[in-house]
Amino acid sequence: MKDQIQLSKSHVYASHTSFSRLIHRTSARFSKPLFTFFALCFCIGVSSSHAQGVAKFYTSLYAIKTDGSLSLADGVANTYYSTYCNSVDEADALKLISFNTKETISILREGKKLAVEKRVPIVDRDSIFLDMGELSDKTYELKFVPKNFNTTLAGYLKDEFKGTITGISLVPNDTTSYTFEASDAQPASKAANRFSVIFALPGMLPVNFSSVKASEKNNAVTVEWNVETEMNVQRYIIERSKDAVHFSFAASKDVSNDPAISKQYSWTDVAAGAGTTYYRISNVNSNGSIAYSKIVRVDIGNKNSSSINVYPTVMTDGSFSVQFNNAQKGIYQLRLINTNGQLLFTKTINHAGGNSTETIRVDKNINKGLCQLNILGPENKSFPSVKILNR
Repeated sequence: MKDQIQLSKSHVYASHTSFSRLIHRTSARFSKPLFTFFALCFCIGVSSSHAQGVAKFYTSLYAIKTDGSLSLADGVANTYYSTYCNSVDEADALKLISFNTKETISILREGKKLAVEKRVPIVDRDSIFLDMGELSDKTYELKFVPKNFNTTLAGYLKDEFKGTITGISLVPNDTTSYTFEASDAQPASKAANRFSVIFALPGMLPVNFSSVKASEKNNAVTVEWNVETEMNVQRYIIERSKDAVHFSFAASKDVSNDPAISKQYSWTDVAAGAGTTYYRISNVNSNGSIAYSKIVRVDIGNKNSSSINVYPTVMTDGSFSVQFNNAQKGIYQLRLINTNGQLLFTKTINHAGGNSTETIRVDKNINKGLCQLNILGPENKSFPSVKILNR
């Protein structure tokens, strides 16, 4: 390579100041992804007396091209060893900002942005706070790769925008991928602090119901739910109610043996009866604790009229439900705007027709106050706007 970097043995033990000068002298010669690779190799790929005992955790940010291929945008690395220090010092590599490029990802610690962080071995509830910058309107993918990890802890990715927690494999050399969207229409989807990595004892973080919905067909109701981070869950209980207050046992569902991090479950209620029925899912954990999903609603009967209901109209946890009653099959576009007409959130629902309920999660960081939900259905049919108070 014409512009090959020559690193002498003395560079291995260079101070952070010397490293930074070397970085700035060479950064202009390479594209950002290629240079990021060189920099990370320099920081953590060198030989030393304790190299075999160093645990490493790599985080890479990729942009997904229109043809589905991945383009490396940036990356960071965390390293762990008993003689390292948790405070930011000269052993950590600051993130450089001398590149004239777009997307960035950094490790945020003590108000400083880092490319490489050195810390003592992880303990329960340790975290990596990621800092994202200059995201475009496109789809991205995060990849996490642990090296030389030997721990009884589990890894989790927390997405503040979606309000979800997703498992990360800590098996050495495994790769965990997470795809996400960034959009100007939803500013919080581009928030710098959207993502963090949490290390915790297995089962200490609650199961996360990423979605719950119920739909009616032929006077029976199918209840479906998706879960993330399913740890130490013994079984699921489906409960039904006629008033959304007093719930009773309807059925139980065993936990799937599928090793996937994200799992899907469903159950059909053939005894729902006419009228309005509410459902919720509870998970029973091995330690005896119980957690509940959102409540979903289905109306059976009254086939001659169609409607869309939204509830609750006061949001306290960043979510609400949209109930379709005998609604036409097709695409429904939801738009949440504030009193100034600013678009806060958009969501597309592909409704299969008939009765169903969808739980909608919005950005928990949007401004508090009164909002308006506009719904546009198939054939550009507009439905009455709904006022929602975000508390």
